[in-house]
Amino acid sequence: MAILMVTTPKVTSQKLVELDELESNDVEYGNFYISGDMFQKGSPVARDVSKAILHLSEKAELKRLEEKWLITSPASCSNVTSDDTDSLKLRSLWILYDLPGFMESLVKQMSVNLKRLHSLGIKKVAVGLLQPIGCFPGLNVIFCRTNCIGLLNVISKDHNKMLLKAVQELNKEAAVKSVFITLDLYNSFLSAIETMQKKRAEKSTLMNPLQPCCEGNKLEDSCGSVDDEGSKKYSLCENPKLSFFWDTLHPSQNGWFAVYTILQSTLGQLIT
Repeated sequence: MAILMVTTPKVTSQKLVELDELESNDVEYGNFYISGDMFQKGSPVARDVSKAILHLSEKAELKRLEEKWLITSPASCSNVTSDDTDSLKLRSLWILYDLPGFMESLVKQMSVNLKRLHSLGIKKVAVGLLQPIGCFPGLNVIFCRTNCIGLLNVISKDHNKMLLKAVQELNKEAAVKSVFITLDLYNSFLSAIETMQKKRAEKSTLMNPLQPCCEGNKLEDSCGSVDDEGSKKYSLCENPKLSFFWDTLHPSQNGWFAVYTILQSTLGQLIT
Protein backbone atom coordinates (compact mmCIF):
# COMPACT_ATOMS: atom_id res chain seq x y z
CA MET A 1 0.00 0.00 0.00
CA ALA A 2 1.88 3.07 -1.21
CA ILE A 3 2.09 5.90 -3.68
CA LEU A 4 4.82 5.92 -6.30
CA MET A 5 5.87 8.37 -8.98
CA VAL A 6 6.41 6.75 -12.39
CA THR A 7 6.43 7.79 -16.02
CA THR A 8 3.31 6.38 -17.70
CA PRO A 9 1.15 7.08 -20.73
CA LYS A 10 -1.46 9.79 -20.22
CA VAL A 11 -5.02 8.74 -19.56
CA THR A 12 -8.25 10.34 -20.62
CA SER A 13 -10.93 11.47 -18.19
CA GLN A 14 -13.11 8.53 -19.31
CA LYS A 15 -10.57 6.15 -17.78
CA LEU A 16 -10.60 7.89 -14.40
CA VAL A 17 -12.65 6.15 -11.76
CA GLU A 18 -13.69 6.99 -8.23
CA LEU A 19 -10.91 5.88 -5.90
CA ASP A 20 -13.31 4.84 -3.16
CA GLU A 21 -14.90 2.32 -5.55
CA LEU A 22 -11.61 0.55 -6.16
CA GLU A 23 -10.70 -2.63 -4.36
CA SER A 24 -7.59 -4.31 -5.74
CA ASN A 25 -7.19 -2.41 -9.00
CA ASP A 26 -4.64 0.31 -9.48
CA VAL A 27 -5.04 3.56 -11.38
CA GLU A 28 -2.53 5.65 -13.27
CA TYR A 29 -3.05 9.41 -13.54
CA GLY A 30 -0.38 10.56 -15.93
CA ASN A 31 2.80 10.46 -13.83
CA PHE A 32 0.89 9.66 -10.64
CA TYR A 33 0.41 5.99 -9.84
CA ILE A 34 -2.02 5.42 -6.98
CA SER A 35 -2.58 2.06 -5.35
CA GLY A 36 -6.24 1.09 -5.36
CA ASP A 37 -6.23 0.06 -1.69
CA MET A 38 -4.53 3.24 -0.57
CA PHE A 39 -7.74 4.70 0.88
CA GLN A 40 -10.45 3.02 2.91
CA LYS A 41 -13.71 2.57 1.03
CA GLY A 42 -15.94 5.60 1.51
CA SER A 43 -13.11 7.74 2.90
CA PRO A 44 -13.62 11.50 2.34
CA VAL A 45 -9.96 11.65 1.31
CA ALA A 46 -10.56 9.14 -1.49
CA ARG A 47 -13.60 10.99 -2.81
CA ASP A 48 -11.96 14.42 -2.66
CA VAL A 49 -8.71 13.27 -4.28
CA SER A 50 -10.61 11.47 -7.05
CA LYS A 51 -12.84 14.45 -7.78
CA ALA A 52 -9.87 16.82 -7.75
CA ILE A 53 -7.88 14.70 -10.21
CA LEU A 54 -10.89 14.25 -12.48
CA HIS A 55 -11.56 17.98 -12.47
CA LEU A 56 -7.93 18.79 -13.27
CA SER A 57 -7.87 16.26 -16.10
CA GLU A 58 -11.02 17.65 -17.69
CA LYS A 59 -9.66 21.18 -17.44
CA ALA A 60 -6.32 20.16 -18.97
CA GLU A 61 -4.66 21.23 -15.71
CA LEU A 62 -3.24 17.83 -14.76
CA LYS A 63 -0.04 18.30 -16.76
CA ARG A 64 0.61 21.69 -15.18
CA LEU A 65 0.05 20.26 -11.71
CA GLU A 66 2.36 17.32 -12.44
CA GLU A 67 5.10 19.74 -13.42
CA LYS A 68 4.82 21.43 -10.05
CA TRP A 69 4.70 18.18 -8.10
CA LEU A 70 7.59 16.71 -10.03
CA ILE A 71 9.66 19.90 -9.88
CA THR A 72 10.52 19.91 -13.59
CA SER A 73 12.13 23.32 -13.13
CA PRO A 74 13.92 23.14 -9.77
CA ALA A 75 15.60 26.47 -10.33
CA SER A 76 12.23 28.19 -9.88
CA CYS A 77 12.66 27.64 -6.12
CA SER A 78 15.86 29.16 -4.81
CA ASN A 79 16.48 26.40 -2.26
CA VAL A 80 15.81 23.45 -4.56
CA THR A 81 18.46 22.06 -6.91
CA SER A 82 18.22 19.38 -9.55
CA ASP A 83 20.14 17.01 -7.23
CA ASP A 84 17.38 17.39 -4.65
CA THR A 85 14.52 16.43 -6.97
CA ASP A 86 14.22 12.71 -6.13
CA SER A 87 14.57 13.30 -2.41
CA LEU A 88 12.02 16.10 -2.55
CA LYS A 89 9.43 13.88 -4.22
CA LEU A 90 9.67 11.26 -1.49
CA ARG A 91 9.79 13.82 1.31
CA SER A 92 6.68 15.55 0.03
CA LEU A 93 4.61 12.39 -0.49
CA TRP A 94 5.70 10.15 2.37
CA ILE A 95 2.70 11.16 4.46
CA LEU A 96 0.31 9.42 2.05
CA TYR A 97 1.77 5.99 2.80
CA ASP A 98 -0.64 3.66 4.60
CA LEU A 99 -2.41 6.71 6.02
CA PRO A 100 -5.99 5.53 6.70
CA GLY A 101 -4.92 2.64 8.89
CA PHE A 102 -2.48 4.83 10.78
CA MET A 103 -5.08 7.56 11.42
CA GLU A 104 -7.61 5.02 12.70
CA SER A 105 -5.14 3.41 15.10
CA LEU A 106 -3.90 6.83 16.23
CA VAL A 107 -7.38 8.11 17.08
CA LYS A 108 -8.21 4.86 18.90
CA GLN A 109 -5.08 5.16 21.02
CA MET A 110 -5.81 8.82 21.71
CA SER A 111 -9.26 7.84 22.97
CA VAL A 112 -7.72 5.31 25.34
CA ASN A 113 -5.25 7.89 26.65
CA LEU A 114 -7.92 10.56 27.09
CA LYS A 115 -10.16 8.20 29.07
CA ARG A 116 -7.23 7.33 31.30
CA LEU A 117 -6.51 11.01 31.98
CA HIS A 118 -10.11 11.56 32.99
CA SER A 119 -10.05 8.49 35.24
CA LEU A 120 -7.07 10.00 37.08
CA GLY A 121 -9.28 12.90 38.17
CA ILE A 122 -8.55 15.48 35.50
CA LYS A 123 -11.83 17.34 35.02
CA LYS A 124 -11.12 19.02 31.69
CA VAL A 125 -8.82 17.99 28.87
CA ALA A 126 -7.92 20.01 25.76
CA VAL A 127 -7.57 17.96 22.57
CA GLY A 128 -5.79 19.65 19.68
CA LEU A 129 -6.99 18.95 16.15
CA LEU A 130 -4.39 18.33 13.45
CA GLN A 131 -2.96 21.40 11.76
CA PRO A 132 -3.23 21.83 7.95
CA ILE A 133 -0.21 19.72 7.02
CA GLY A 134 -0.27 21.06 3.46
CA CYS A 135 0.95 24.37 4.89
CA PHE A 136 4.07 22.90 6.50
CA PRO A 137 7.17 24.41 4.79
CA GLY A 138 8.78 20.98 4.55
CA LEU A 139 5.96 19.84 2.26
CA ASN A 140 4.75 22.93 0.40
CA VAL A 141 8.26 23.65 -0.85
CA ILE A 142 7.12 21.83 -4.00
CA PHE A 143 4.88 24.86 -4.66
CA CYS A 144 7.74 27.22 -3.84
CA ARG A 145 5.84 28.03 -0.63
CA THR A 146 3.38 30.27 -2.37
CA ASN A 147 0.33 28.30 -1.20
CA CYS A 148 -0.67 25.43 1.04
CA ILE A 149 -1.22 22.07 -0.68
CA GLY A 150 -4.97 21.49 -0.71
CA LEU A 151 -4.81 17.73 -1.26
CA LEU A 152 -2.64 17.30 1.83
CA ASN A 153 -4.93 19.52 3.88
CA VAL A 154 -7.75 17.10 3.03
CA ILE A 155 -5.81 14.50 5.00
CA SER A 156 -5.87 16.76 8.06
CA LYS A 157 -9.61 17.23 7.62
CA ASP A 158 -10.17 13.49 7.44
CA HIS A 159 -8.17 12.92 10.61
CA ASN A 160 -9.99 15.71 12.44
CA LYS A 161 -13.41 14.30 11.54
CA MET A 162 -12.42 10.99 13.10
CA LEU A 163 -11.05 12.71 16.19
CA LEU A 164 -14.10 14.95 16.65
CA LYS A 165 -16.35 11.90 16.51
CA ALA A 166 -14.20 10.12 19.09
CA VAL A 167 -14.25 13.13 21.42
CA GLN A 168 -18.03 13.39 21.10
CA GLU A 169 -18.38 9.75 22.12
CA LEU A 170 -16.02 10.26 25.07
CA ASN A 171 -18.07 13.19 26.34
CA LYS A 172 -21.21 11.06 26.17
CA GLU A 173 -19.56 8.30 28.16
CA ALA A 174 -18.30 10.76 30.76
CA ALA A 175 -21.88 11.94 31.43
CA VAL A 176 -20.43 15.35 32.26
CA LYS A 177 -20.71 18.30 29.91
CA SER A 178 -17.55 19.21 28.01
CA VAL A 179 -14.96 17.12 29.81
CA PHE A 180 -12.97 16.96 26.58
CA ILE A 181 -12.66 20.23 24.65
CA THR A 182 -11.22 20.37 21.14
CA LEU A 183 -8.86 23.12 20.01
CA ASP A 184 -9.41 23.86 16.33
CA LEU A 185 -5.78 24.18 15.32
CA TYR A 186 -6.69 23.47 11.69
CA ASN A 187 -8.81 26.57 11.05
CA SER A 188 -6.76 28.68 13.46
CA PHE A 189 -3.60 27.95 11.48
CA LEU A 190 -5.31 28.73 8.17
CA SER A 191 -6.79 31.96 9.51
CA ALA A 192 -3.48 33.16 10.97
CA ILE A 193 -1.59 32.33 7.76
CA GLU A 194 -4.23 34.03 5.61
CA THR A 195 -4.05 37.17 7.77
CA MET A 196 -0.26 37.30 7.44
CA GLN A 197 -0.48 36.75 3.67
CA LYS A 198 -2.90 39.66 3.33
CA LYS A 199 -0.61 41.94 5.33
CA ARG A 200 2.33 40.84 3.18
CA ALA A 201 0.36 41.65 0.01
CA GLU A 202 0.01 45.21 1.34
CA LYS A 203 3.60 45.41 2.53
CA SER A 204 6.03 43.26 0.56
CA THR A 205 8.82 43.61 3.13
CA LEU A 206 6.92 41.38 5.54
CA MET A 207 7.90 37.72 5.72
CA ASN A 208 6.05 35.01 3.81
CA PRO A 209 4.24 32.98 6.54
CA LEU A 210 4.91 29.75 4.63
CA GLN A 211 8.65 30.38 4.65
CA PRO A 212 10.53 28.94 7.67
CA CYS A 213 12.84 31.21 9.62
CA CYS A 214 15.44 28.51 10.19
CA GLU A 215 16.19 26.10 7.35
CA GLY A 216 18.96 23.80 6.19
CA ASN A 217 21.08 25.00 3.29
CA LYS A 218 20.34 21.76 1.43
CA LEU A 219 17.37 19.41 1.51
CA GLU A 220 19.19 16.83 3.63
CA ASP A 221 20.14 19.51 6.19
CA SER A 222 17.90 20.86 8.93
CA CYS A 223 17.77 23.79 11.31
CA GLY A 224 20.76 23.45 13.65
CA SER A 225 22.81 21.15 11.40
CA VAL A 226 26.58 21.62 11.40
CA ASP A 227 29.38 19.93 9.47
CA ASP A 228 32.37 18.05 10.93
CA GLU A 229 34.16 21.33 11.54
CA GLY A 230 31.21 22.89 13.34
CA SER A 231 30.24 25.23 10.53
CA LYS A 232 26.54 25.98 10.19
CA LYS A 233 24.61 24.13 7.49
CA TYR A 234 21.49 26.23 7.95
CA SER A 235 20.42 29.84 7.63
CA LEU A 236 18.22 32.13 9.74
CA CYS A 237 15.70 34.71 8.61
CA GLU A 238 16.46 38.37 9.18
CA ASN A 239 13.74 38.91 11.77
CA PRO A 240 12.48 35.76 13.56
CA LYS A 241 9.77 37.79 15.30
CA LEU A 242 8.01 38.21 11.94
CA SER A 243 7.96 34.53 11.02
CA PHE A 244 5.06 32.11 11.37
CA PHE A 245 7.11 28.90 11.09
CA TRP A 246 10.38 28.52 13.00
CA ASP A 247 11.57 25.56 10.93
CA THR A 248 10.05 23.32 8.26
CA LEU A 249 7.60 21.81 10.77
CA HIS A 250 7.18 23.88 13.93
CA PRO A 251 5.56 27.31 14.29
CA SER A 252 7.64 30.10 15.76
CA GLN A 253 6.75 31.93 18.97
CA ASN A 254 5.06 34.57 16.83
CA GLY A 255 3.18 31.85 14.94
CA TRP A 256 1.85 30.21 18.09
CA PHE A 257 0.86 33.61 19.48
CA ALA A 258 -1.20 34.29 16.34
CA VAL A 259 -2.87 30.87 16.58
CA TYR A 260 -3.70 31.01 20.28
CA THR A 261 -5.00 34.56 19.97
CA ILE A 262 -7.66 33.08 17.68
CA LEU A 263 -8.29 30.25 20.18
CA GLN A 264 -8.78 32.50 23.20
CA SER A 265 -12.52 31.93 23.50
CA THR A 266 -12.08 28.15 23.36
CA LEU A 267 -9.25 28.20 25.90
CA GLY A 268 -11.54 30.09 28.25
CA GLN A 269 -13.74 26.98 28.51
CA LEU A 270 -10.90 25.19 30.32
CA ILE A 271 -11.15 27.49 33.33
CA THR A 272 -14.92 27.82 33.60
